[in-house]
Amino acid sequence: MSKKYDAILFDFDFTLADASEGIEHCLRYGFEQMNLEFISPGMEKYTEGITLTELISRHSGNKDSKILEGIYSNYLVVAKEQMTNMTRFFDDTHDALLHLIKNDYRLGIVSNKYRFRIEEFLSKHNYLDLFEVIVGTEDVKEMKPAPEGLLLAMKRMNSKKENTLFIGDNPIDAMTAKNAGTDFIGISRYGHKHFENSDSDLIALIKTLDELKAHL
Repeated sequence: MSKKYDAILFDFDFTLADASEGIEHCLRYGFEQMNLEFISPGMEKYTEGITLTELISRHSGNKDSKILEGIYSNYLVVAKEQMTNMTRFFDDTHDALLHLIKNDYRLGIVSNKYRFRIEEFLSKHNYLDLFEVIVGTEDVKEMKPAPEGLLLAMKRMNSKKENTLFIGDNPIDAMTAKNAGTDFIGISRYGHKHFENSDSDLIALIKTLDELKAHL
């Protein structure tokens, strides 16, 4: 039986890995270094798919560019030291990736996160070699939902859009797939309603990567 897809591309945060502890820790540090009170925005906000700068701007309610830049800069300082150690794979990620590799799917990652941070995490857990391509913030001029990152990954993998599947956890990922012309499967790790409250084009909405094989 022939496969429809030869390449499967993943978002990273809240799709393959849970970075919520690290994100919250770094945000708290960034706010406190600028003498601002930090109140957790909660998982619903972390999984919206917006960029870090957008999250900081929205959650601080502050329009002073110097303060926002200060929060961001301090976030990056502590993230460099602790983000990798405060990120973990979801329990189903390991088996799902090995199943895909065993069945000759080629894998990649397209994220608004820094590529070097993803590579650092994957190297720590000996997963880096599973992925043929990783595209992060430093590789593109326009981040998701612009299709640039997804198109770049497909170009590097020599994969056609009709043979590529993108998997992500929010409507921004879905729009990225639509803009690039690929199929999309949404994953809702924490039962959020982001997809239900949008007009995203989905082949399927899954709760864990264990469910992925039923849609390939």
